[in-house]
Formats: sequence, structure tokens, C-alpha cells
Amino acid sequence: MAKLMNKHNLPTIATLPISIDLDKLRKATDELAEKFTDVRSANPMLCMNHEELVKDVYDNFEQINLTTPSEILPHTTSIKERLNKYDKLISISAAEKSHYTNDPDIAVRVCRYHILNGYRFSHCGLIMGEHQIKWAREKGYKILYITHDINNITINKLYQRRKNMTVPSFKEHTKGEWYNNLQLEKNFLFKTKDTLQYIYSIRLQGDYDWQPKSDFIIEREHDGKINE
Repeated sequence: MAKLMNKHNLPTIATLPISIDLDKLRKATDELAEKFTDVRSANPMLCMNHEELVKDVYDNFEQINLTTPSEILPHTTSIKERLNKYDKLISISAAEKSHYTNDPDIAVRVCRYHILNGYRFSHCGLIMGEHQIKWAREKGYKILYITHDINNITINKLYQRRKNMTVPSFKEHTKGEWYNNLQLEKNFLFKTKDTLQYIYSIRLQGDYDWQPKSDFIIEREHDGKINE
């Protein structure tokens, strides 16, 4: 019986009893080279909705039949147009009256945001933010705010506009009120159990002087770089 060998016992170099016809190999590779095409041309339905991500982020592609596409849609650089073509719910957000800060008629906290995995680079959070501002303003609130763990340095840098996403289409959504007016509250922090969080707010009705007081608010001056 032949002795089984473990992978780490196999030789790294071995002489195999085969003969390679180099001329035949060159001819075959030349034929393949003539058939080469870029990924966008080969898979138009797969790539049109994620053209700028094709080279790097395969996980963001929606699963589409590559062999028999029913319709080839023209590419568009507008993310809003791309999302509308599919006409389906891809993200959802929730806000609640701010009982945490004892001013539920003044402040509203965005407490949940969810998005489908395949659309995480679509910047729907920024798009959703604009709708949340409009909704909160119409409801008469003066403050719209979010909180985020001080230990998540990368996300906090994005909120503080000290870092940009590398996806080129990100710039398309940096002109709105959410991106430009979201401000770090530098005189207090938000705490739930053992989690310390920064507070980011939008002033909805002019330059309102917001001074929340509650057991969840920790008065402390900071620059948004506590754990950096």
C-alpha cells in the first residue's frame, strides 16, 4: 500500500514525466489573447450598475444571469438613477423623540440605519440624511442628531470630514446639508452603559443653542480625537 504524504512533506520541486509541446502552447495562448475583452464588455449587465467598482469590489455586484441577459441597460454615473432602475427597498432608517436628552419636543435622534450588503458603496446614508432633515424640519424639531462610538475612529473621521471615502462617486453626495452641516458637539458626550459616544447634530431651525441635560449626557470638552 502506498504511503500517504501530508502536504508539508510534498516536494516543492519535482521532475514530472510529461512533455510539453511549446509551439502548440504558444498557438493556444495566442488564440485566447485574440478573444480577450475587458470585464465590462464581457458582462454588461453585471457591470453597468457598478462600473467604478468593477476593478476592486466584486462582492458589491448584484447577481445577474451573465449568459442570457434579458436587457442591457446603458451605464449612468448617477447613483440615484441606478437605484431607481431596480425599484426596490434597499435601505431603511428610524428616528425617535429624544427622551435621552429630556427634550423630546426639541430634539430627534436617528437611532437605526440598515442597508442591504450589495449597496453599501451607494452612499444611501447620505441620501437618506437629506430626507431625514426635511422630515424633522417639517415636524418642527430644532435638533436632529446621531451618536457614534468614540472607538470607531474611521467612521468618526468621516463624520468629522477629516476623511473621504475612496469610491469616486462619493463626491456626488458631498454637497448636501447632511454632509456639510453635520457638526460634532464638542462640549458633551453620550453614554449608554459602558459605551461612550460622540454626538453629531444638525440645527434645523436657525442657530439654536442646544444644551441637553440628562443621565446619558456627559459634560466634557473634547476635539473628537479622544482615542486617536
